[in-house]
Amino acid sequence: MAPLQAYCTGLLLPCERKSVEPMAAVTAPTRVSAQHQSMLHFISQGGWSDDNVLGKVRGLVVDNLCLRQQLVVLQRRTPRPRLKDADRRFWVLASRWFGGWRTSVLIVKPETVLGWHRRGWRTYIGAGVQVAGRRWAGSQLHRNYGP
Repeated sequence: MAPLQAYCTGLLLPCERKSVEPMAAVTAPTRVSAQHQSMLHFISQGGWSDDNVLGKVRGLVVDNLCLRQQLVVLQRRTPRPRLKDADRRFWVLASRWFGGWRTSVLIVKPETVLGWHRRGWRTYIGAGVQVAGRRWAGSQLHRNYGP
């Protein structure tokens, strides 16, 4: 069994620990030592970047999170589920923190999410915020910090 195939198979099979030695024992029980060395060599000599791999995993997790949030909305017991404020906040935060959020959103248009974000920021500026125990007027914030 090739090292990549053995490693992937070991990750998918049920075993106590997902380290190389137990995976080698599960994938090649008759030649554990040779399989262990082969898999260790494969892992240590891999030509991939940890940042690239983690970036791909992060992207998949974000897609999964966004799709699950939409499933929660669609599972509400109404003929046409409406978005709640918490749903809108989720998408506003997703638009700020996750780069690939536009590809995951299916129940609203990305432009709608950006509109919620702009409207929320205008409300924040217009209401004024508490800064160092002093309430500033929205117009003063606008003058001091720009649009």
